[in-house]
Amino acid sequence: MADDDKDFEARVQARREEVARRNRWKTLADPDEMLEAWAEVRDYWGRKDDRFFWLIDRLRAGGPDEWHSFATNWNWDHGKAPLIWITRQPSCDKATAAHFYWGLGPEYYFAGGWDPDDSLEDHRFSHSVLLDLLDRWEKGFYTRSEIHFEKPYWISRFDLDQLRAPTEARDTIPGRKIGAQVFWRDRPEGFDFD
Repeated sequence: MADDDKDFEARVQARREEVARRNRWKTLADPDEMLEAWAEVRDYWGRKDDRFFWLIDRLRAGGPDEWHSFATNWNWDHGKAPLIWITRQPSCDKATAAHFYWGLGPEYYFAGGWDPDDSLEDHRFSHSVLLDLLDRWEKGFYTRSEIHFEKPYWISRFDLDQLRAPTEARDTIPGRKIGAQVFWRDRPEGFDFD
């Protein structure tokens, strides 16, 4: 084998190992381990940033109101792990779970156009997260309902039974409105994810 081929193979193998390392958090069942593994590989604008550990500590010290504030103001481009962690907490509010359900795009996965064999790994992962969320909802995992959830205006175009939409997520949920400042107060300077 030529040296160029060996170098190419080594680069391909190194890339595979890096992708596996960065995606390891997706394979962990324990929500706390998952969140830690996610934070270890997160970067902020291309740089390693320990402020993600501040985020984890803040989530763990918070409760349903802080989690809802976080979830409704988090930029999903930075990852779904914190949202998954929140929806795996026994005191997660139904409004937060409903927000996550609709944010995952059930219309894409359940309205007939999605092919799991012909899709990106990230879409397959989001589909599995959506199924896990629905399973928890169907088993009565979400019992707390104190926070306001505004039904998305656009969901009326869909067959909500086809989307497997939880009954409570199909309409506005009455409750207290929670603002961004509830979670994001005292954040590290420059850590602007909301």
